[in-house]
Amino acid sequence: MLRPMPPTPLDIQTQIGRTPVRISIFFWLSAVVLGWDYIRIGQQGGGNIGFGLLLGWVIVMFASILLHEFGHVWAFRLFGVRARIELIFFGGVAIPDIRRRLPPQKDIVVSAAGPFVQFLLAGAVYLAMPLLVPLLPISPAGMVLRSMLGDLLMINVVWGLFNLLPLLPLDGGWISRSFLTLALKNGEYWADVVGVVTGAIVAVLAFRFLRAPIFALFLGYLAVLHFQRLKQS
Repeated sequence: MLRPMPPTPLDIQTQIGRTPVRISIFFWLSAVVLGWDYIRIGQQGGGNIGFGLLLGWVIVMFASILLHEFGHVWAFRLFGVRARIELIFFGGVAIPDIRRRLPPQKDIVVSAAGPFVQFLLAGAVYLAMPLLVPLLPISPAGMVLRSMLGDLLMINVVWGLFNLLPLLPLDGGWISRSFLTLALKNGEYWADVVGVVTGAIVAVLAFRFLRAPIFALFLGYLAVLHFQRLKQS
């Protein structure tokens, strides 16, 4: 769970079941940015399915992150709390109708529910792919569908694992904070220590091995936020 963004006139306001959902224009823009390389990939070999691959990526990213946030919403409901969903820049947030966070034990369940449902979906896709892929036609549409299946598996594994990093405001950061609060008297302090160390290490690894400077800067920024909380405490 990240933080909400101010609404804009271009946002989509809807309701899925009993859950209000707002989709920021920045969510669609970030999805296109992340999948833009599909335009180049689709033009290789004389083909021209780049737009179809990009559209498939956006659809899969939307469905995957929406499912992630619904995992949080369903967990909130277990504890009698209603929540709404906002899909924002590179992610989403489930916002409960209470101002304070739940007790640590319940907060762990709510925070873990998002990645958990994504891992369930990834497992189902992994098991179904050997059955589904041979049924897809050898055509541009079939290539797009194959790409969407691969993206569905990849996004739900990678996004779920990324969110379990012990860095606030990621789900893993709240899990770490709640767990250490239960285990230690000064658990919030040690959660920030873990955040600083984890953010620094993963940022270096992302820059050195993944060649992803923007991702490394984002992780470094989260580590700095933890460091600032340490200074304040």
